[in-house]
Amino acid sequence: MRPIMLCALAALLAGCQSYKPRPLDADRATDAWRARTNTLASLSADAYQPTSRPTTRPFDPSDGIDLVEAEIVALFYNANLRKARLDANVTTASADEAGRWEDPRISIDAERLLEADTDKWVLAGMLQVSLPISGRLDVEKTLATSEARAAAFEVMSREQSVILDLRIAWLEWSAAARRTRVLEEAISDLESISRATDSLKNAGEIDATDARLFAIDIVQRRSDLLDARRRAARRASEIIELMGLAPEANASLKLTGSLQIDLTGPIATAPAPNHPALLQAKAEYDVAERSLELEVRKQYPDIEIGGGLGREEGDPRLLAGISLPFPIWNANRRAIAEARARRDASQATYEAELQSLITRLSREQAEYAAAQAQADLVESDLIPLVDRQLTEVRRLLEAGEFNLLVLRDAIDAATSARLKRIDAQLALAQSAAAILDLTKPVITTTLPPETQP
Repeated sequence: MRPIMLCALAALLAGCQSYKPRPLDADRATDAWRARTNTLASLSADAYQPTSRPTTRPFDPSDGIDLVEAEIVALFYNANLRKARLDANVTTASADEAGRWEDPRISIDAERLLEADTDKWVLAGMLQVSLPISGRLDVEKTLATSEARAAAFEVMSREQSVILDLRIAWLEWSAAARRTRVLEEAISDLESISRATDSLKNAGEIDATDARLFAIDIVQRRSDLLDARRRAARRASEIIELMGLAPEANASLKLTGSLQIDLTGPIATAPAPNHPALLQAKAEYDVAERSLELEVRKQYPDIEIGGGLGREEGDPRLLAGISLPFPIWNANRRAIAEARARRDASQATYEAELQSLITRLSREQAEYAAAQAQADLVESDLIPLVDRQLTEVRRLLEAGEFNLLVLRDAIDAATSARLKRIDAQLALAQSAAAILDLTKPVITTTLPPETQP
Protein backbone atom coordinates (compact mmCIF):
# COMPACT_ATOMS: atom_id res chain seq x y z
CA MET A 1 0.00 0.00 0.00
CA ARG A 2 2.83 2.42 0.73
CA PRO A 3 4.13 2.48 -2.89
CA ILE A 4 0.60 3.06 -4.16
CA MET A 5 0.09 6.02 -1.82
CA LEU A 6 3.47 7.55 -2.67
CA CYS A 7 2.81 7.24 -6.40
CA ALA A 8 -0.65 8.77 -6.00
CA LEU A 9 0.72 11.69 -3.97
CA ALA A 10 3.45 12.35 -6.55
CA ALA A 11 0.93 12.33 -9.40
CA LEU A 12 -1.35 14.70 -7.48
CA LEU A 13 1.43 17.21 -6.84
CA ALA A 14 2.68 17.05 -10.43
CA GLY A 15 -0.74 17.84 -11.87
CA CYS A 16 -1.58 20.78 -9.61
CA GLN A 17 -1.03 24.41 -10.52
CA SER A 18 0.36 27.06 -8.21
CA TYR A 19 -1.39 30.29 -7.22
CA LYS A 20 0.22 33.70 -7.38
CA PRO A 21 -1.73 36.75 -6.18
CA ARG A 22 -1.95 39.84 -8.38
CA PRO A 23 -3.31 42.82 -6.45
CA LEU A 24 -4.95 45.75 -8.20
CA ASP A 25 -2.87 48.87 -8.80
CA ALA A 26 -5.04 51.92 -9.38
CA ASP A 27 -2.08 54.28 -9.89
CA ARG A 28 -0.48 52.08 -12.55
CA ALA A 29 -3.79 51.64 -14.37
CA THR A 30 -4.51 55.38 -14.32
CA ASP A 31 -1.02 56.26 -15.57
CA ALA A 32 -1.32 53.79 -18.44
CA TRP A 33 -4.73 55.19 -19.31
CA ARG A 34 -3.47 58.77 -19.39
CA ALA A 35 -0.43 57.78 -21.46
CA ARG A 36 -2.53 56.43 -24.33
CA THR A 37 -2.88 59.86 -25.91
CA ASN A 38 0.88 60.02 -26.50
CA THR A 39 1.05 56.53 -28.03
CA LEU A 40 -1.75 56.70 -30.59
CA ALA A 41 0.72 56.75 -33.47
CA SER A 42 1.92 53.27 -32.48
CA LEU A 43 -1.50 51.68 -33.06
CA SER A 44 -1.73 49.17 -35.88
CA ALA A 45 -4.69 50.25 -37.95
CA ASP A 46 -4.81 46.82 -39.62
CA ALA A 47 -5.75 45.15 -36.34
CA TYR A 48 -9.13 46.87 -36.03
CA GLN A 49 -10.01 48.28 -39.43
CA PRO A 50 -13.78 48.66 -39.78
CA THR A 51 -14.68 47.01 -43.08
CA SER A 52 -17.71 49.27 -43.44
CA ARG A 53 -15.49 52.35 -43.63
CA PRO A 54 -12.48 51.27 -45.75
CA THR A 55 -9.73 53.79 -46.20
CA THR A 56 -6.42 53.76 -48.00
CA ARG A 57 -5.07 56.73 -46.08
CA PRO A 58 -2.51 55.74 -43.42
CA PHE A 59 -3.43 56.07 -39.78
CA ASP A 60 -1.75 59.30 -38.66
CA PRO A 61 -3.23 61.09 -35.61
CA SER A 62 -0.56 63.82 -35.72
CA ASP A 63 -2.47 65.78 -38.38
CA GLY A 64 -5.78 65.53 -36.55
CA ILE A 65 -8.20 62.68 -35.99
CA ASP A 66 -11.12 62.18 -38.31
CA LEU A 67 -14.05 59.84 -37.76
CA VAL A 68 -12.43 56.77 -39.36
CA GLU A 69 -9.32 57.17 -37.20
CA ALA A 70 -11.48 57.73 -34.13
CA GLU A 71 -13.25 54.44 -34.84
CA ILE A 72 -9.90 52.63 -34.92
CA VAL A 73 -8.86 54.17 -31.60
CA ALA A 74 -12.20 53.26 -30.04
CA LEU A 75 -11.91 49.64 -31.17
CA PHE A 76 -8.50 49.50 -29.52
CA TYR A 77 -9.11 51.36 -26.28
CA ASN A 78 -12.83 51.59 -25.49
CA ALA A 79 -13.19 50.42 -21.89
CA ASN A 80 -16.35 48.38 -22.44
CA LEU A 81 -14.86 46.64 -25.46
CA ARG A 82 -11.68 45.76 -23.61
CA LYS A 83 -13.74 44.27 -20.80
CA ALA A 84 -15.96 42.36 -23.25
CA ARG A 85 -12.92 40.84 -24.96
CA LEU A 86 -11.46 39.73 -21.64
CA ASP A 87 -14.84 38.27 -20.65
CA ALA A 88 -14.86 36.37 -23.95
CA ASN A 89 -11.43 34.98 -23.11
CA VAL A 90 -13.06 33.18 -20.18
CA THR A 91 -15.24 31.12 -22.52
CA THR A 92 -12.30 30.56 -24.86
CA ALA A 93 -10.19 29.24 -22.00
CA SER A 94 -13.09 27.05 -20.93
CA ALA A 95 -13.45 25.65 -24.47
CA ASP A 96 -9.73 24.85 -24.60
CA GLU A 97 -10.01 22.71 -21.47
CA ALA A 98 -13.48 21.24 -21.97
CA GLY A 99 -14.16 17.57 -22.67
CA ARG A 100 -11.49 16.12 -20.41
CA TRP A 101 -11.92 12.87 -18.56
CA GLU A 102 -12.74 12.97 -14.89
CA ASP A 103 -9.72 12.58 -12.63
CA PRO A 104 -9.20 9.08 -11.25
CA ARG A 105 -10.03 8.56 -7.60
CA ILE A 106 -8.17 6.59 -4.98
CA SER A 107 -10.05 5.11 -2.06
CA ILE A 108 -8.40 3.39 0.91
CA ASP A 109 -10.34 1.31 3.42
CA ALA A 110 -9.02 0.05 6.73
CA GLU A 111 -10.70 -2.45 8.98
CA ARG A 112 -9.55 -3.78 12.36
CA LEU A 113 -10.34 -7.37 13.20
CA LEU A 114 -10.81 -7.50 16.95
CA GLU A 115 -10.87 -11.28 17.30
CA ALA A 116 -8.13 -12.22 14.86
CA ASP A 117 -4.98 -13.91 16.23
CA THR A 118 -2.60 -12.87 13.47
CA ASP A 119 -2.94 -9.64 11.51
CA LYS A 120 -5.56 -7.43 13.16
CA TRP A 121 -5.98 -5.04 10.19
CA VAL A 122 -7.69 -5.41 6.82
CA LEU A 123 -6.40 -2.87 4.29
CA ALA A 124 -7.69 -2.20 0.77
CA GLY A 125 -6.81 0.42 -1.81
CA MET A 126 -8.79 1.04 -5.01
CA LEU A 127 -8.06 3.19 -8.06
CA GLN A 128 -11.34 4.15 -9.75
CA VAL A 129 -11.64 5.50 -13.31
CA SER A 130 -14.77 6.76 -15.08
CA LEU A 131 -15.24 5.58 -18.69
CA PRO A 132 -17.41 8.16 -20.59
CA ILE A 133 -19.14 5.68 -22.88
CA SER A 134 -22.16 8.02 -23.20
CA GLY A 135 -20.23 10.43 -25.45
CA ARG A 136 -20.91 13.21 -22.98
CA LEU A 137 -17.37 14.60 -23.15
CA ASP A 138 -17.51 15.22 -26.90
CA VAL A 139 -20.77 17.10 -26.48
CA GLU A 140 -19.28 19.11 -23.59
CA LYS A 141 -16.42 20.12 -25.88
CA THR A 142 -18.85 21.12 -28.63
CA LEU A 143 -20.96 23.09 -26.16
CA ALA A 144 -17.93 24.96 -24.80
CA THR A 145 -16.88 25.81 -28.36
CA SER A 146 -20.39 27.11 -29.10
CA GLU A 147 -20.28 29.26 -25.97
CA ALA A 148 -16.92 30.70 -27.03
CA ARG A 149 -18.34 31.44 -30.47
CA ALA A 150 -21.37 33.17 -28.95
CA ALA A 151 -19.06 35.25 -26.73
CA ALA A 152 -17.03 36.30 -29.77
CA PHE A 153 -20.17 37.46 -31.56
CA GLU A 154 -21.22 39.35 -28.44
CA VAL A 155 -17.93 41.24 -28.62
CA MET A 156 -18.60 42.03 -32.28
CA SER A 157 -22.09 43.21 -31.40
CA ARG A 158 -20.68 45.53 -28.75
CA GLU A 159 -18.12 46.82 -31.25
CA GLN A 160 -21.01 47.60 -33.57
CA SER A 161 -22.82 49.52 -30.81
CA VAL A 162 -19.71 51.47 -29.84
CA ILE A 163 -19.04 52.47 -33.45
CA LEU A 164 -22.64 53.63 -33.93
CA ASP A 165 -22.55 55.60 -30.65
CA LEU A 166 -19.25 57.17 -31.74
CA ARG A 167 -20.61 58.15 -35.14
CA ILE A 168 -23.74 59.71 -33.64
CA ALA A 169 -21.70 61.61 -31.03
CA TRP A 170 -19.27 62.74 -33.75
CA LEU A 171 -22.08 64.04 -35.94
CA GLU A 172 -23.75 65.87 -33.06
CA TRP A 173 -20.41 67.40 -32.00
CA SER A 174 -19.74 68.51 -35.59
CA ALA A 175 -23.21 70.05 -35.82
CA ALA A 176 -22.76 71.86 -32.51
CA ALA A 177 -19.38 73.19 -33.66
CA ARG A 178 -20.95 74.48 -36.89
CA ARG A 179 -23.80 76.09 -34.96
CA THR A 180 -21.17 77.85 -32.86
CA ARG A 181 -19.52 79.36 -35.92
CA VAL A 182 -22.84 80.44 -37.46
CA LEU A 183 -23.93 82.10 -34.22
CA GLU A 184 -20.56 83.82 -33.77
CA GLU A 185 -20.89 85.31 -37.26
CA ALA A 186 -24.47 86.38 -36.57
CA ILE A 187 -23.48 88.07 -33.30
CA SER A 188 -20.63 89.88 -35.06
CA ASP A 189 -23.02 91.22 -37.70
CA LEU A 190 -25.59 92.23 -35.09
CA GLU A 191 -22.98 94.03 -33.00
CA SER A 192 -21.73 96.04 -35.97
CA ILE A 193 -25.28 97.06 -36.89
CA SER A 194 -26.08 97.78 -33.24
CA ARG A 195 -23.27 100.32 -33.16
CA ALA A 196 -24.73 102.00 -36.22
CA THR A 197 -28.20 102.10 -34.68
CA ASP A 198 -26.74 103.70 -31.56
CA SER A 199 -25.37 106.47 -33.72
CA LEU A 200 -28.73 106.90 -35.43
CA LYS A 201 -30.48 106.88 -32.07
CA ASN A 202 -28.15 109.57 -30.73
CA ALA A 203 -28.81 111.61 -33.88
CA GLY A 204 -32.56 111.28 -33.31
CA GLU A 205 -33.19 109.43 -36.59
CA ILE A 206 -34.62 106.31 -34.85
CA ASP A 207 -36.19 105.94 -31.45
CA ALA A 208 -34.69 103.98 -28.56
CA THR A 209 -37.34 101.23 -28.75
CA ASP A 210 -36.34 100.25 -32.28
CA ALA A 211 -32.64 100.45 -31.48
CA ARG A 212 -33.14 98.18 -28.49
CA LEU A 213 -34.35 95.36 -30.77
CA PHE A 214 -30.79 94.63 -31.90
CA ALA A 215 -29.57 94.54 -28.32
CA ILE A 216 -32.25 91.98 -27.55
CA ASP A 217 -31.25 89.91 -30.60
CA ILE A 218 -27.60 89.98 -29.54
CA VAL A 219 -28.42 88.69 -26.05
CA GLN A 220 -30.62 85.93 -27.45
CA ARG A 221 -27.96 84.83 -29.92
CA ARG A 222 -25.33 84.89 -27.19
CA SER A 223 -27.54 82.58 -25.17
CA ASP A 224 -27.85 80.29 -28.19
CA LEU A 225 -24.07 80.42 -28.61
CA LEU A 226 -23.43 79.38 -25.01
CA ASP A 227 -25.85 76.48 -25.43
CA ALA A 228 -24.11 75.39 -28.66
CA ARG A 229 -20.70 75.54 -26.98
CA ARG A 230 -22.02 73.52 -24.06
CA ARG A 231 -23.36 70.85 -26.38
CA ALA A 232 -20.16 70.77 -28.38
CA ALA A 233 -18.07 70.36 -25.21
CA ARG A 234 -20.32 67.58 -23.93
CA ARG A 235 -20.24 65.67 -27.22
CA ALA A 236 -16.46 66.09 -27.45
CA SER A 237 -16.15 64.63 -23.96
CA GLU A 238 -18.35 61.69 -24.99
CA ILE A 239 -16.17 61.11 -28.06
CA ILE A 240 -13.02 61.02 -25.94
CA GLU A 241 -14.67 58.57 -23.55
CA LEU A 242 -15.84 56.32 -26.39
CA MET A 243 -12.29 56.34 -27.74
CA GLY A 244 -11.07 55.10 -24.35
CA LEU A 245 -8.84 58.10 -23.68
CA ALA A 246 -8.39 60.27 -20.60
CA PRO A 247 -10.36 63.56 -20.36
CA GLU A 248 -7.25 65.71 -20.90
CA ALA A 249 -6.97 64.27 -24.41
CA ASN A 250 -9.81 66.60 -25.33
CA ALA A 251 -7.39 69.52 -25.13
CA SER A 252 -4.42 67.87 -26.87
CA LEU A 253 -6.17 66.09 -29.73
CA LYS A 254 -7.44 67.88 -32.82
CA LEU A 255 -10.74 66.34 -33.88
CA THR A 256 -11.76 66.94 -37.49
CA GLY A 257 -15.49 67.53 -37.64
CA SER A 258 -17.69 66.06 -40.35
CA LEU A 259 -21.40 66.06 -41.07
CA GLN A 260 -21.31 63.44 -43.79
CA ILE A 261 -21.73 59.67 -43.76
CA ASP A 262 -21.30 58.21 -47.22
CA LEU A 263 -23.61 55.42 -48.34
CA THR A 264 -21.66 54.02 -51.27
CA GLY A 265 -23.85 52.34 -53.86
CA PRO A 266 -27.59 51.72 -53.64
CA ILE A 267 -29.14 51.38 -50.22
CA ALA A 268 -29.66 47.74 -49.29
CA THR A 269 -33.24 46.59 -48.92
CA ALA A 270 -32.47 44.01 -46.22
CA PRO A 271 -30.21 43.95 -43.15
CA ALA A 272 -26.81 42.37 -43.58
CA PRO A 273 -26.97 38.60 -42.94
CA ASN A 274 -23.68 38.88 -41.06
CA HIS A 275 -24.91 41.60 -38.71
CA PRO A 276 -23.25 40.89 -35.33
CA ALA A 277 -26.54 41.06 -33.41
CA LEU A 278 -28.04 38.44 -35.72
CA LEU A 279 -24.92 36.26 -35.59
CA GLN A 280 -24.93 36.49 -31.80
CA ALA A 281 -28.56 35.37 -31.63
CA LYS A 282 -27.81 32.43 -33.94
CA ALA A 283 -24.77 31.47 -31.87
CA GLU A 284 -26.80 31.61 -28.66
CA TYR A 285 -29.40 29.33 -30.26
CA ASP A 286 -26.59 26.91 -31.12
CA VAL A 287 -25.54 26.98 -27.46
CA ALA A 288 -29.09 26.06 -26.50
CA GLU A 289 -29.05 23.19 -29.00
CA ARG A 290 -25.77 21.83 -27.67
CA SER A 291 -26.98 22.24 -24.09
CA LEU A 292 -30.06 20.15 -24.84
CA GLU A 293 -27.91 17.51 -26.51
CA LEU A 294 -25.64 17.40 -23.48
CA GLU A 295 -28.53 17.00 -21.04
CA VAL A 296 -29.94 14.17 -23.16
CA ARG A 297 -26.54 12.46 -23.16
CA LYS A 298 -26.31 12.81 -19.40
CA GLN A 299 -29.26 10.46 -18.92
CA TYR A 300 -27.09 7.66 -20.26
CA PRO A 301 -24.65 6.59 -17.54
CA ASP A 302 -20.88 6.38 -17.62
CA ILE A 303 -19.15 3.26 -16.29
CA GLU A 304 -16.85 3.50 -13.31
CA ILE A 305 -14.28 0.74 -12.97
CA GLY A 306 -11.67 0.27 -10.30
CA GLY A 307 -8.87 -1.99 -9.23
CA GLY A 308 -6.38 -2.17 -6.43
CA LEU A 309 -4.58 -4.16 -3.82
CA GLY A 310 -5.57 -5.22 -0.35
CA ARG A 311 -4.40 -7.24 2.59
CA GLU A 312 -6.50 -9.35 4.91
CA GLU A 313 -5.15 -11.48 7.76
CA GLY A 314 -1.70 -11.21 6.26
CA ASP A 315 -2.75 -12.41 2.81
CA PRO A 316 -2.39 -10.05 -0.20
CA ARG A 317 -5.51 -9.59 -2.33
CA LEU A 318 -6.30 -8.24 -5.81
CA LEU A 319 -9.41 -6.03 -5.90
CA ALA A 320 -11.68 -5.09 -8.80
CA GLY A 321 -15.02 -3.30 -9.06
CA ILE A 322 -17.48 -1.78 -11.50
CA SER A 323 -20.30 0.77 -11.05
CA LEU A 324 -23.12 1.44 -13.49
CA PRO A 325 -26.13 3.60 -12.49
CA PHE A 326 -29.55 2.93 -14.05
CA PRO A 327 -31.54 5.93 -15.44
CA ILE A 328 -34.94 4.83 -14.22
CA TRP A 329 -36.40 7.36 -11.77
CA ASN A 330 -34.49 10.60 -12.36
CA ALA A 331 -33.03 10.16 -15.88
CA ASN A 332 -32.09 13.87 -15.87
CA ARG A 333 -35.68 14.76 -16.81
CA ARG A 334 -35.72 18.17 -15.15
CA ALA A 335 -32.52 19.38 -16.86
CA ILE A 336 -33.73 18.10 -20.23
CA ALA A 337 -37.06 19.93 -19.86
CA GLU A 338 -35.28 23.16 -18.91
CA ALA A 339 -32.88 22.82 -21.87
CA ARG A 340 -35.78 22.34 -24.29
CA ALA A 341 -37.49 25.44 -22.89
CA ARG A 342 -34.26 27.46 -23.25
CA ARG A 343 -33.96 26.33 -26.87
CA ASP A 344 -37.50 27.58 -27.56
CA ALA A 345 -36.64 30.90 -25.92
CA SER A 346 -33.42 31.19 -27.96
CA GLN A 347 -35.37 30.58 -31.16
CA ALA A 348 -37.80 33.37 -30.21
CA THR A 349 -34.84 35.66 -29.45
CA TYR A 350 -33.34 35.05 -32.90
CA GLU A 351 -36.66 35.67 -34.63
CA ALA A 352 -37.25 38.85 -32.60
CA GLU A 353 -33.77 40.15 -33.48
CA LEU A 354 -34.34 39.44 -37.17
CA GLN A 355 -37.68 41.23 -37.12
CA SER A 356 -36.16 44.16 -35.23
CA LEU A 357 -33.37 44.61 -37.79
CA ILE A 358 -35.84 44.52 -40.69
CA THR A 359 -38.16 47.01 -38.98
CA ARG A 360 -35.33 49.36 -38.05
CA LEU A 361 -33.97 49.36 -41.60
CA SER A 362 -37.40 50.14 -43.04
CA ARG A 363 -37.84 53.00 -40.57
CA GLU A 364 -34.36 54.40 -41.22
CA GLN A 365 -34.88 54.25 -44.99
CA ALA A 366 -38.01 56.36 -44.60
CA GLU A 367 -36.15 58.74 -42.27
CA TYR A 368 -33.30 59.03 -44.75
CA ALA A 369 -35.64 59.82 -47.65
CA ALA A 370 -37.43 62.49 -45.61
CA ALA A 371 -34.16 63.97 -44.36
CA GLN A 372 -32.77 64.03 -47.90
CA ALA A 373 -35.84 65.88 -49.17
CA GLN A 374 -35.58 68.44 -46.37
CA ALA A 375 -31.83 68.93 -46.88
CA ASP A 376 -32.36 69.44 -50.63
CA LEU A 377 -35.14 71.95 -50.01
CA VAL A 378 -33.09 73.98 -47.55
CA GLU A 379 -29.98 73.91 -49.74
CA SER A 380 -31.62 74.59 -53.09
CA ASP A 381 -34.45 76.94 -52.12
CA LEU A 382 -34.18 78.44 -48.64
CA ILE A 383 -30.46 79.30 -48.49
CA PRO A 384 -30.39 81.09 -51.89
CA LEU A 385 -33.49 83.11 -50.95
CA VAL A 386 -32.15 84.38 -47.64
CA ASP A 387 -28.72 85.06 -49.14
CA ARG A 388 -30.32 87.11 -51.90
CA GLN A 389 -32.47 88.99 -49.40
CA LEU A 390 -29.48 89.78 -47.20
CA THR A 391 -27.41 90.91 -50.19
CA GLU A 392 -30.14 93.28 -51.37
CA VAL A 393 -30.62 94.74 -47.91
CA ARG A 394 -26.89 95.42 -47.61
CA ARG A 395 -26.91 97.05 -51.04
CA LEU A 396 -29.68 99.36 -49.83
CA LEU A 397 -27.64 100.20 -46.75
CA GLU A 398 -24.68 101.13 -48.90
CA ALA A 399 -27.03 103.36 -50.95
CA GLY A 400 -28.10 105.10 -47.75
CA GLU A 401 -31.55 103.57 -47.51
CA PHE A 402 -31.79 102.28 -43.94
CA ASN A 403 -34.82 100.16 -42.98
CA LEU A 404 -34.30 98.83 -39.50
CA LEU A 405 -37.03 96.17 -39.47
CA VAL A 406 -36.18 94.82 -42.92
CA LEU A 407 -32.50 94.56 -41.98
CA ARG A 408 -33.29 92.83 -38.70
CA ASP A 409 -35.60 90.33 -40.39
CA ALA A 410 -33.01 89.59 -43.10
CA ILE A 411 -30.26 88.86 -40.56
CA ASP A 412 -32.57 86.70 -38.45
CA ALA A 413 -33.81 84.79 -41.51
CA ALA A 414 -30.26 84.17 -42.74
CA THR A 415 -29.10 82.92 -39.35
CA SER A 416 -32.14 80.68 -38.90
CA ALA A 417 -31.72 79.25 -42.40
CA ARG A 418 -28.07 78.37 -41.78
CA LEU A 419 -28.98 76.69 -38.49
CA LYS A 420 -31.78 74.82 -40.25
CA ARG A 421 -29.30 73.64 -42.88
CA ILE A 422 -27.09 72.23 -40.13
CA ASP A 423 -30.08 70.47 -38.57
CA ALA A 424 -31.04 68.98 -41.94
CA GLN A 425 -27.49 67.81 -42.60
CA LEU A 426 -27.34 66.27 -39.13
CA ALA A 427 -30.63 64.40 -39.57
CA LEU A 428 -29.49 63.09 -42.95
CA ALA A 429 -26.11 61.94 -41.60
CA GLN A 430 -27.71 60.28 -38.57
CA SER A 431 -30.05 58.29 -40.80
CA ALA A 432 -27.13 57.33 -43.03
CA ALA A 433 -25.16 56.15 -39.99
CA ALA A 434 -28.09 54.02 -38.85
CA ILE A 435 -28.49 52.46 -42.31
CA LEU A 436 -24.75 51.81 -42.48
CA ASP A 437 -24.97 50.14 -39.09
CA LEU A 438 -27.68 47.77 -40.36
CA THR A 439 -26.38 47.02 -43.85
CA LYS A 440 -22.58 47.22 -43.56
CA PRO A 441 -21.66 46.11 -40.05
CA VAL A 442 -18.26 46.50 -38.49
CA ILE A 443 -16.41 43.18 -38.83
CA THR A 444 -12.87 43.51 -37.51
CA THR A 445 -11.84 39.90 -36.98
CA THR A 446 -12.23 36.50 -38.61
CA LEU A 447 -15.55 34.94 -37.77
CA PRO A 448 -15.30 31.97 -35.38
CA PRO A 449 -15.87 28.60 -37.06
CA GLU A 450 -19.29 27.02 -36.72
CA THR A 451 -19.64 24.09 -34.37
CA GLN A 452 -20.77 20.76 -35.72
CA PRO A 453 -23.43 18.72 -33.89
